[in-house]
Amino acid sequence: MNFRIAYIMHVEWDWIKQRPHFLYEELTKHFSIDLFPIRKLYTAKRVHNNRNVYRDSQVLNINKLPYSGKIKSLKWCERFINSISLKQLHHYDVIWITSPLILEFIPKHLIEQKKVVYDCMDDFTQFYCEDSNFKYFQSLERELLKYSDLIIASSNYLKEKLLQNYGLTKKVFVINNGISTYLMNTSLMEKESTIKTDFVHRHFNIIYFGTVSNWMDFDLILQVLNEIPEVKVTIIGPIEVDVPNHPRLEFLGLIEHDQLKVHAEYADAFIMPFILNDLIRSVDPVKMYEYIFFMKPILSINYEEMIKFLPFVQLYETVHELVEMIRTLIKHELELIPQQKVIHFLEQNTWEKRAKQISELLHTNFI
Repeated sequence: MNFRIAYIMHVEWDWIKQRPHFLYEELTKHFSIDLFPIRKLYTAKRVHNNRNVYRDSQVLNINKLPYSGKIKSLKWCERFINSISLKQLHHYDVIWITSPLILEFIPKHLIEQKKVVYDCMDDFTQFYCEDSNFKYFQSLERELLKYSDLIIASSNYLKEKLLQNYGLTKKVFVINNGISTYLMNTSLMEKESTIKTDFVHRHFNIIYFGTVSNWMDFDLILQVLNEIPEVKVTIIGPIEVDVPNHPRLEFLGLIEHDQLKVHAEYADAFIMPFILNDLIRSVDPVKMYEYIFFMKPILSINYEEMIKFLPFVQLYETVHELVEMIRTLIKHELELIPQQKVIHFLEQNTWEKRAKQISELLHTNFI
């Protein structure tokens, strides 16, 4: 059976490319699938992400008005604007939902009679653990789990959190993140990186790709910079929090996913400098698969979901351990993993393989 799927994602298409983007692209190989992304009408900066699809696939935006969550009249206008797109949901067999926030846009009657897939990519409630409306957001996820006929989690830790937090009797399937075959198969783009280079006083450049938010351990980064004058840190991605100033700390902002290869050429190493909390413990980071592809040393905070990336990553628990690892790298005393071993690992962890797993799940559970 070839299901018709309405793929509703809470992340804008022209934003930093994440799990929902990659799975949508690969699932077009297996199903008739149309994209319903939430689009904020007030977002100033966007990128232009290519849609690497494998069959005709429509894009029907669901628009988000500013302050619609606080002002009822704006919420009414928002629903009216989106009514034409949302009526199309009647024509699909499966509704794919990437976040409980989607329930703020979709009337319940439109999904009650459909097969619903909840692809849980993060520990949703941890984004709101200090929010006065925490219980509301928790109730959204509980409601989505109730409607869901198939529940997918991006990590084992996240699966256990869902089972524990909501007392689920439904089965939760783990489908990890992966790497884009498109990224693996494309050659280096002939464009210049915007990373500032200093060929006279060449620094050891450590790069981070991803969103800059309250999980970034800037105290750790600054301590590294202060202890090792040869090091520079370059951060690439949208910025959601106040960031520190340092002469060897560079922020490039949002870039197109296709340009990662260009910037990676300027890296001596990659890093994932996160503050360890429940939100991070649930993360199977997409960036880690991409870091491995670029064949450079990788440094990351140590937690359970990172174990599967050994020996491609160096794991630290303290800033002292990290500083010593970086000094070892600067001295070229770390042996790199053979390319063939890297390729073998990545070939087992592509988004293409993840989509095949999901296709099997859908056919097993919905036929």
